[in-house]
Amino acid sequence: MAAVVGKIVSRATSLATKVQTNPLVTDVFVPRFYRYVELAKKELGPPALSDMPKIKAGAMDVVRKAQAGQFLNTSVRNSVRNTLVAVEVTMWFFVGEIIGRRSLIGYGTPE
Repeated sequence: MAAVVGKIVSRATSLATKVQTNPLVTDVFVPRFYRYVELAKKELGPPALSDMPKIKAGAMDVVRKAQAGQFLNTSVRNSVRNTLVAVEVTMWFFVGEIIGRRSLIGYGTPE
């Protein structure tokens, strides 16, 4: 058993050395990975309290435009694009529901 573990450790060590010295990894992957982590921390985090007035103003602007009927002045291309975005968001909601309940059929109800 110790021989098998020793083989695995030696192979893992040699593989790690090869990966660390590979120019593709050091020159391409590592900078991209750090950039991804930087953007993920910024973009995927919750909004800060200082962002709340901007969010509220944006929501109020959407409501004001809807009440004024400005959505009727959009081009067909933008209307189709907005519809496709709404359909995509709805489909991702349904996928999340299916994943959440771990079933395609529906929620289990006691009889």
